[in-house]
Amino acid sequence: MKKTLSFLIIAALVLCTMIPVAAAAGPAEGVVKDFSGNSITIAADGKIFTYSIDSSTKILLNSAPSSLSVAAYKGVTVQFKASGQKATELNFADIGDQHQGYMNMAVIYPREMITDTNTDLYYSPKTSTASKTEIGVEDETIYTVRDSKTIDLGSIDIIKDSLKVVLNSKELKVLYDEAAQFDKSADNDEVKISYDTENENELLLNFEKEINEKAEEIEKILKINYRKKIYKIAVTELYNFNLDENVHIELNGIETSLPKAMNRSNYAYYVLNLEGKIIYINSFYQDLECVIDSIQDNKISISVNTSGKTPFKDTLALSPSVSINGGALTIKDLKVKDAIKLTVDPYDAYRVTSIVK
Repeated sequence: MKKTLSFLIIAALVLCTMIPVAAAAGPAEGVVKDFSGNSITIAADGKIFTYSIDSSTKILLNSAPSSLSVAAYKGVTVQFKASGQKATELNFADIGDQHQGYMNMAVIYPREMITDTNTDLYYSPKTSTASKTEIGVEDETIYTVRDSKTIDLGSIDIIKDSLKVVLNSKELKVLYDEAAQFDKSADNDEVKISYDTENENELLLNFEKEINEKAEEIEKILKINYRKKIYKIAVTELYNFNLDENVHIELNGIETSLPKAMNRSNYAYYVLNLEGKIIYINSFYQDLECVIDSIQDNKISISVNTSGKTPFKDTLALSPSVSINGGALTIKDLKVKDAIKLTVDPYDAYRVTSIVK
């Protein structure tokens, strides 16, 4: 199933270049670098091959009949046969998930939380580390009415002998042993502790008889005090996605290196293969902070300062429907040296579709 999720990418060093070269003999296997309705460019054996495609070209997805629009992705593996400059058969491999996210050189996300939970920590040791430290105790009176004979105190570690239960102004005896039996000769003067192991090990108070037929009336006649342990949980998550050795990388629609894509862009779409490795990164500008160097016809030249040193420069085409300050301004309102934020839309031929001044 193809999905869209939000993730961050760890940097690696991969260099890709686009060299249009003519036909190679098939059958062979390579990686898709580019494609259109009438041509495809494939990297194979250290070379780049460009073939024409027509209605007689056999298109397969995992050896099953398919179409180019369904099966082809940049970066995906393809087995191909060719005759001269023409592709006669293209057998594409299936892809895995599709994601989108901000481009960052490294992502280490540490966080801490204070909690009273006694449940186990849920995290993946491959991507995270976590620790749980007891830091003290706290007085509490909160409870939840589960039914007319059961009170839920939550997934907590209670300090033994600290629990005080008062029902109709009468303090009840607390039985800490789940196996203990109620004294049937007594008049509902006992309450027993148990754990609901099927519901995050929640601590329950079980009464021999109904507390009250109306659950909403119970809080008026039942008072509970206890002390519980408090913990500090510290988690460090490392977001790390494997890059395929043949990953295809673009910046604003032009093939580039991974360092350039990471340093210049601030957003990307990317595609994984079935092994979970990234095979295609489509990076572009989203709300990129920059300064206008020049404006000429439908193009805008910008400078971007990302390191406090020499800024990088770029020239981008403007969409005919470019929105400036939500439509309140026009191109004539933009001036050289204006500080702006701009967004490039991959679905609008990598043109600038939004500017905020």
